[in-house]
Amino acid sequence: MGKYANHQDFGTKAPAKYREDTTIQSYLKGLSAIAPPGMKPRTIRGQRFEERTDPPASTRWHRNYDLAMFGASEVLPPVRRETR
Repeated sequence: MGKYANHQDFGTKAPAKYREDTTIQSYLKGLSAIAPPGMKPRTIRGQRFEERTDPPASTRWHRNYDLAMFGASEVLPPVRRETR
């Protein structure tokens, strides 16, 4: 069995400040910790990470995770806005 039994368990055990703590600096610091000696991660990786953890992208990720793990139990798909 996985770490979370259902969507409610996933929602209650997730860190409260997860979204706020996902920054370029924290991501690059984590990558630096596992990088081989003498190497450091590229800054563009941090920028891409932050783009993918903004609220619309994280909502999309959460929806996909819910779909894969729990069969899309409770999370509604993100609202798409038409731009013309």
